[in-house]
Amino acid sequence: MPSPVAFIIPALNEEAALSPTLDGLRAALDAAACADAQIVVADNGSRDATPEVARKHGARVVSEPRRGYGQACLAEIAALSHEVASANGNLTAS
Repeated sequence: MPSPVAFIIPALNEEAALSPTLDGLRAALDAAACADAQIVVADNGSRDATPEVARKHGARVVSEPRRGYGQACLAEIAALSHEVASANGNLTAS
């Protein structure tokens, strides 16, 4: 059964920022005993290594070629089958 908690992170060319963001999020989840929480990154057509960085850090990657923050978020939500919490790049719930 998947974790009841998932964090969605829409991303477009976020190769440099994604690594520290995912490291920080994972550390916070581990400290909160939520190690099984799912992290989903929606790649919104990046031309850099955003998807590879996300996978390297254990995130599930959903590809969404239609540009836009909303399109990316909707693709992530559609990929999940449970409740979702959204996190932006500075790790604050939104």
